Amino acid sequence: MACSISIGILIPSLYFILNGADINTMETIIGTIYPAFDSLVIIPAIIGIIMFFKGQVNLTWTLICMGIACLFAADTVFLLGNIDESYHTGSPVEMRFHLNYVLLCFGMYSHLVLFKKEKKTHHDKSAIDIVRI
Repeated sequence: MACSISIGILIPSLYFILNGADINTMETIIGTIYPAFDSLVIIPAIIGIIMFFKGQVNLTWTLICMGIACLFAADTVFLLGNIDESYHTGSPVEMRFHLNYVLLCFGMYSHLVLFKKEKKTHHDKSAIDIVRI
């Protein structure tokens, strides 16, 4: 399912890039490579989000995967806006880029809180073992 979503978004992106551009320019080559790599990165992110809804992944990985998916969506919309020259500085598309960073920060915060709990639990067990001796 993740591969089909990735390919389903990659094909139209490549079509729009190659449809109105000169094949030999460096801008077209980079514009073609960028969505291809994005489509490879989105596959594990989609799998991680699906695993969260099945209860197999914790909140940290879910937020990181959602951040990657948000970045993928922002890159795709940015690319399409760049092609038809409707993108401008201050566009609402930029909010998706910022949301990506917010989700990644909350994912890191969730990881730090989880790590602190595990470390405290391990430290408490060591103190109990010392008392027993």
